[in-house]
Amino acid sequence: MFEYYALMFRKHKVKLKQIVFYIGKGKANMITEVSHEDLNFRFSVISIQEIAYTEFLNSDKPEEIILAILADFKNENPSKVIQSILQKIIDTTNPNLDQLKYVRQLEVLSLLRDLQKETLKQSKNMALIYDIKKDLRYQEGRQEGKIEQTILAIKAFVEMNVPYQKIADSLKVSVEFVEEIAKSIKK
Repeated sequence: MFEYYALMFRKHKVKLKQIVFYIGKGKANMITEVSHEDLNFRFSVISIQEIAYTEFLNSDKPEEIILAILADFKNENPSKVIQSILQKIIDTTNPNLDQLKYVRQLEVLSLLRDLQKETLKQSKNMALIYDIKKDLRYQEGRQEGKIEQTILAIKAFVEMNVPYQKIADSLKVSVEFVEEIAKSIKK
């Protein structure tokens, strides 16, 4: 911590207030102070398990909300706390891959409290399904795929000498589009 402080001060002239958030079990017993004849340095340690989980749950930032799994449950049932955390993730994120990212991060953090099994169970019970068909990238990709398939079909029909109007009618495209693709074949 002292080295980091010295580097930041030397490079950026920034005076830091350093705090370590302890996420382990039990009390933190690390040395937080260095005292020598001409040097005194210290930093603070805050144990997350001494903070009420609701402090994290009240945030609108999913990065903070997931930390509730490490905090003090205040005699609440862990299943209900996990449900609350998952619901808050749903409420504060769009139903997309980000939402799933935060749920996965919650699952990893829950290992530190031996709650991963319960977290996995609760996340399966909640509406966390990503509908890929609503994703714009998926829709655009499908559209591009349809266009490519249509172009390939046009090229095949042109090579078989099928009349342009018949190709256009069959594939539900304009005759002009068929002619444009036919020109690109002849180049």
